[in-house]
Amino acid sequence: MSHSSHYHSYLLRMWRDDADQPWRASLQDTATNEKQIFADPLTLFVFLIEQLRLDEETDELARLAAWLKVHITDD
Repeated sequence: MSHSSHYHSYLLRMWRDDADQPWRASLQDTATNEKQIFADPLTLFVFLIEQLRLDEETDELARLAAWLKVHITDD
């Protein structure tokens, strides 16, 4: 899949089944219609940070993505 490294566009959907359940999310790439589903907002954020890191190859974004992955818990 080829993407411009200067532009990403997604349709974001967020929901939860009830007030006691965690928020879930999906992103649909507007160019390819490919859909990603996320069990919680943190995994969504990690995905987005990794997309930016792939484009910019910055050490700060790589460290942030790694930190978030370590701190995501299955409560």
